[in-house]
Amino acid sequence: MDFSVQQADRETSARLGRLSTAHGEIDTPAFMPVGTLGPVKGIDPVDLEQLGFRGLGFEGYAVGGLSVGESKPEMYAMLDVTVPELPVSKPRYLMGVGMPEDLIEGAARGIDLFDCVVPSRHGRTGSLFTSFGRVVIKQARYVRDEQPIDPACGCPVCARYSRAYLHHLFQMKEMLSARLNTIHNLWYFADLMGQVRSAIAQGTLRSFREEFYRSRDLAASEGLASDGEGLRSAAGD
Repeated sequence: MDFSVQQADRETSARLGRLSTAHGEIDTPAFMPVGTLGPVKGIDPVDLEQLGFRGLGFEGYAVGGLSVGESKPEMYAMLDVTVPELPVSKPRYLMGVGMPEDLIEGAARGIDLFDCVVPSRHGRTGSLFTSFGRVVIKQARYVRDEQPIDPACGCPVCARYSRAYLHHLFQMKEMLSARLNTIHNLWYFADLMGQVRSAIAQGTLRSFREEFYRSRDLAASEGLASDGEGLRSAAGD
């Protein structure tokens, strides 16, 4: 373990130095080499402290190599040991992670920034995110459903179009289907992160997190969401 940590430290420092040179004096983010094998190799805070991320002095720090096949509890466990080693005064960015529960779990562990293709990719495949779970609009159950995707959503798609119409667009392979689905999903994620920020500011993130899982589990038990699965287990609780 000592060798791999020292080697990673040298490679990281060299890469950051070259980036700084290429961009003049502009600091560039430090990318933390974290992958799914981390828990297997036994990476712990002592190992990570040897990498010296707190002293690099860059404008932001990113955690990558997660959400690539490992279980959610494994991903969250890696965040538990990596995020504390990043400076709290700088933005901490989780790369390529974007499911609703992952945003909440990441924020609860100190992550500030996320990016992911989830809103658009899921929109193209007819998977719509709602306050009660996911709606898979291609399912036959929506063929005559005149409700909006999510009655609690304030997006322009929910204000104007029904589930039945969106189902029709998807089944007909209309390009408008992907556009409307993506608009709704982007609105959902923007609204979710707005709620997360408010909860952090008010000091109520823990209760917000608990209510998020409680409402999803309740909706799943009532068969409201297309996926029909609760999310409590995903958080490792």
